[in-house]
Amino acid sequence: MCHALFDALWRGKPKARRKRDALYEWLAGQMGLPLADCHFGYFDLQQLRQAYRLLSDVQGLPMRYDNRGRIFFEERRSA
Repeated sequence: MCHALFDALWRGKPKARRKRDALYEWLAGQMGLPLADCHFGYFDLQQLRQAYRLLSDVQGLPMRYDNRGRIFFEERRSA
């Protein structure tokens, strides 16, 4: 389930490979993990739940790159 949420953010999009790599960097940063340890197959149940919450929260948000090439998600603006 987590991987499906993750894949929905990059698969089939322009520059998909770049997005995928940057998303792993983003997820590792959000979870406080070294990039090398940010792999769904390595996660325990608690980490899977954390990843699921993080990835669910950004579904549908515009994905952007900062001036260092790191991904961030724009927050929805309330009316």
